[in-house]
Amino acid sequence: MSLLKAVAQLANPKCEYDPPHRAVDGIVSFIKDICQNNNDMVGNYYEMKKLLAGLQLPHHKIDVCPNGCMLFWKGAEGLDRCSFCDEGRYLRTSKQGRQIPRKQLIYFPIGPRLQRLYATKKTTESMRWHHEHKRPLGVMAHPSDSEAWKHLDVSYPSFTAEPRNVRLGWLLTIWSLWSNIFMLASDCHPLYLPLWMCKKRQLKFITLLIPGPKNPKGNLDIYMQPLIEELKQLWNEGIPTYDVSLRQNFIMKVAILWTVSDFPVYGMLSGWMTAGRLACPYCMVMP
Repeated sequence: MSLLKAVAQLANPKCEYDPPHRAVDGIVSFIKDICQNNNDMVGNYYEMKKLLAGLQLPHHKIDVCPNGCMLFWKGAEGLDRCSFCDEGRYLRTSKQGRQIPRKQLIYFPIGPRLQRLYATKKTTESMRWHHEHKRPLGVMAHPSDSEAWKHLDVSYPSFTAEPRNVRLGWLLTIWSLWSNIFMLASDCHPLYLPLWMCKKRQLKFITLLIPGPKNPKGNLDIYMQPLIEELKQLWNEGIPTYDVSLRQNFIMKVAILWTVSDFPVYGMLSGWMTAGRLACPYCMVMP
């Protein structure tokens, strides 16, 4: 077994069950001791993380106004105070001289995760399943049989011409976790995969970790700026992607086919008042 494979398999229980770091140190140290002399096995959890660092998918930490007024991002990186409420950006300065922000948004880009689906033999052929497995007319067995899917095909034939372009279902949920340290929001599902794969936990992409402890409510669109910008780039320009099954490069584009949310989150995103008078966006009457 290679060192990388051994360390990756040791890291998996850490992610699944979250044992303390000292417990992982003890297990790794024990495995190193029982290996033959002059082995290359790492000696502790820190060395494991260092070895696996190159395999991590990218994520971005973006400083946020404590009141959620703005992101210190895209031209505002150099500001020390919020342009709207004048709240300070930083909590304190560490002993190493690094300024510690009061709040941070963590953003996980979608593009690299979709690229990895095409770079993995287990999933790349399944990404074309919707196109290669035809169903009888009038039978709805997959999202590609829906009217919404067919409407996008007719409206944007250049997008449909490449069957490896991706359509996402965007499930919008907000809930607190870790004693209200963060609010979790927005995860995407690739709709191209077969039904027995597209809802698996491993294939669900969390895109935003929004700082708490308060619900972002009307400021949700502030936190979604990096996601919206990437989705526009994926739709208009796409990203170069390698298909390992066909051994060829192509430009992958992405579309959001559906968004699924409860009524309060719909109000946060659309700006529609979903309570009281004119609560329903269709009939415009009280519920």
